[in-house]
Amino acid sequence: MPIQVVFYHTTDCHLCDLAEAMVTPLLTHYGLIAEAIDVAEDSDAFAAYGEQIPVLYFPATNVAITWPFDPSDIAARFELLAT
Repeated sequence: MPIQVVFYHTTDCHLCDLAEAMVTPLLTHYGLIAEAIDVAEDSDAFAAYGEQIPVLYFPATNVAITWPFDPSDIAARFELLAT
C-alpha cells in the first residue's frame, strides 16, 4: 500500500509533538499509512516546509496543510483516503 500521508516535522518541536499526538490515532482509526520526514535531515523537505512545520502532505491530491490542524478537517481528509 502506498504512503497516503506525509508528516513533516523535526525534533524538539512542541507543535510537531502536538500534531503527532492528534494525527496518530486518526491514522490508526482509518488504517492509513504515513511517512514521517524530519525536515532537518532532508534538504528538499526543509526547503519546502522548514518554516511551516508541522505539515501534513497528501500525495494523492498534492495538498499540504500546515499547523494549526483542525481535528475534524483531518478526520474528513483521512476518511476520504480510507474509502
